[in-house]
Amino acid sequence: MRVLIHSTVAAVVLTLAGLLPQPAHAAELPDFPMALPVAWGATVQAGGTHTHASGVRSSVDLGALNGASIPVTAVADGVASVKPGCSVTVTHADGWQTQYYHLRSIPSGLDGAQVVAGQRVGMTAMPGSETCGRGSFRHVHLTLMRNGEEMAIDGLSLGGYTIHTTGRSYCGFWSRDSDGVVVADAQRACLAVPSLANNIVNPANLAARGIDGPSRSTTRPVIADADTITAELLYITEGNHTVGGRAWATDCEPYSQTERCFTDIWATQVIHDGGGYKMVEGWAFNNLTYKALPRAAWAKNPLGHTAEWVSDDGRSWYTECDTAATGRGGCRSYIMATTYSAQKNAWGLYEVDAQTKWVFNNMVRFTPASEPVAAAAAAPQASAIPTPAQAPSPTVAATEAAVTVTEPAATESAATEAVATTAATGTVEAPAEG
Repeated sequence: MRVLIHSTVAAVVLTLAGLLPQPAHAAELPDFPMALPVAWGATVQAGGTHTHASGVRSSVDLGALNGASIPVTAVADGVASVKPGCSVTVTHADGWQTQYYHLRSIPSGLDGAQVVAGQRVGMTAMPGSETCGRGSFRHVHLTLMRNGEEMAIDGLSLGGYTIHTTGRSYCGFWSRDSDGVVVADAQRACLAVPSLANNIVNPANLAARGIDGPSRSTTRPVIADADTITAELLYITEGNHTVGGRAWATDCEPYSQTERCFTDIWATQVIHDGGGYKMVEGWAFNNLTYKALPRAAWAKNPLGHTAEWVSDDGRSWYTECDTAATGRGGCRSYIMATTYSAQKNAWGLYEVDAQTKWVFNNMVRFTPASEPVAAAAAAPQASAIPTPAQAPSPTVAATEAAVTVTEPAATESAATEAVATTAATGTVEAPAEG
C-alpha cells in the first residue's frame, strides 16, 4: 500500500469553549487520565452505559469487531485484585476503581500486584461458555467504582473519548474529545457498535514509570557529541543516553525474579490516524530487555529458547537464541507486525508504504556472568523501529484533526527523513512466565 501526503499540510483545530459536547451534569469522576481498556492500536465496538450490580449505570462493554479474543489492559496505574476465571479489579488513586469483567487468561501472580496503565490483565472471553456472566459476544465489561461503590460512568473520558448516557440501559454514544465527533453511536441500537480506535491516549505515557522521569519529557533531548554509554549497557542502564548520534532513554522495573528494562529512542514516527497519516516526533519504543537470569529459569517460556508460537491474542512470534544476532547467552524475540515507512520524493511529497514483517521486540539475557551475553543492537535505522512491548508508539495528539507532517528540525540526524512505526495492531506483551 502506498499513499502520498504533502509535507505542508496543516491541521486547523477549533478549541473554542462550547464547541464540544459537555456532560449534562457535573458527575463525580476521576481527576486523572485513563486509557481505553484494550490493547494500544486495537479497534473495537463500544456500547452505551448500563448497570452492573446496582441501579447505577456504571458500566460499558468493549469488544473486537470480529468476535476475537483480545487483550484487556489496565486504564491507569493501581493495585490489582483477582476473581479467578472471571474478573480483575484495579484500585487507583483516591479510592477510584475499575473492574474488568468477562475475562479469561488472567496472568498468574496478578492478585495484589501493582499494575501500570496498559498492562494486560486478561483476555476477552465469551460469557457463559468461556468465563463468568452472560452475553452474546467476547468483550470486557468495564465498571467504574469508588471505594467499592458503583459510580455513574457518564461523562468519563477514556483514551481520548467521552462516554455519554442516553435513553434506556445500553443506550448512549462515544465522542472524540478533540473535536466532539460521535464515533460509536448506540443511541438507537442500544448495543455495542463500531468503531473506536485506540490510537489517541497511549497508556505508556500514563504509566508511573514514565510520568515524572526526565526520559519521558516531550522536549527534544540534547544529543552528546560522543557516545555516553556502550551499546551493551544501553538497554540495562536507567537514564538518558547518547549512542550512535541518537538520543535514548531507559527505565527498569522489578519483574518476577529479575528486572526488565524499557528503552525508547527519540525519533519521528509515521502514525496511521483513521484515513490518513501523520509524522510525530517524540519518544518511541525500541526494545524490552530482561536482565540476566539462569537459562533454566526460562525453560518453560518461549522467550527463553528457540521457538515459534501464537500468543493468546492471535499474533505470531518467534524467538532465536545463541545466534550471530543474539550472541551466546541470550535470545531475541520478534513479532509479525505491520509497519509504515515514509520517504520524501523529488516533488516534496512523502510516500507512505506499509509492510507486514517480523519486527524485533525484546531480549532475554542469561547468567552466569562468565557466559557472553547477548549484544545490544546498535542504533537501529529508523525503518527498523520495533513494535512495542508495553510501550507503544507515541500518543497521537488529540488536537490533531487532519494529517499533519512535521519536518525534522535541522539538529535531528538525517535518519529521521526515513521514518517508520508499527501499525496500530495491538499491544505486544511478553507471555506469562513459565
